Amino acid sequence: ENWSVRELKAFCEAIAKGSLANLKGLVLSGNQIGDAGMIEFSRQIASGSLAKLEKLYLNNNNIGDEG
Repeated sequence: ENWSVRELKAFCEAIAKGSLANLKGLVLSGNQIGDAGMIEFSRQIASGSLAKLEKLYLNNNNIGDEG
């Protein structure tokens, strides 16, 4: 099933709790994250919650200039 903003926000809550602190790679390609979801996800990345993340794939998510 494709993720939308709602699923990404729930995922971001888990990130904020430190549940994925050791995550090194993440594939979110082919979902419906959009600009709003990417803005939320960007906040988590900026917070340092995914400090070990080395690879991130976000293609085909309807993310525009705002995201």
